[in-house]
Amino acid sequence: MSTPNPGGYVCVKTRGVYAWLIRKLTGSEFNHVAVIGFDDNLFEAEPGGARKRPLSEYDGYEMIFSPDVLTPKQQVQVVAKAEALLDTPYGWTDIARLGLRCMGIQWAWLTRAADVERAMICSQLVAACGESAGLDWNCGRESPAAVTPGDLAERAKRNADLPVAD
Repeated sequence: MSTPNPGGYVCVKTRGVYAWLIRKLTGSEFNHVAVIGFDDNLFEAEPGGARKRPLSEYDGYEMIFSPDVLTPKQQVQVVAKAEALLDTPYGWTDIARLGLRCMGIQWAWLTRAADVERAMICSQLVAACGESAGLDWNCGRESPAAVTPGDLAERAKRNADLPVAD
């Protein structure tokens, strides 16, 4: 496991039925992700809207940190984007769309509905923040809207030996 770096992200295995369901639908061992801010704060999409909270609230949970070593400019860009997304509503339609996609079902009307909704789930928030700093956190997907917590966790595991940024 790597360590928290400002501007990076953390994948968390939380508890509860909803967390279990996300892991099962996406085939991931992690169900939640958040952007790491300065002073060990997190920015995360939650059912009540995107919020900022201390990393310490996840003490005792299984976690993996992104291995990215960002430049100071990239750190500021990622965190600034996360701050700009505070209070963004939660993407319930996106949860339905991504869950169905993971089961091999794609409904065009649901994709259109999710695309016009100004809402995000945790993995979309993280991928959008990375994109704002020129980082490829889309995990091979077409956009941040298609990224799941499992995608980001697999990326973190796969890239544990990333080179240091210039």
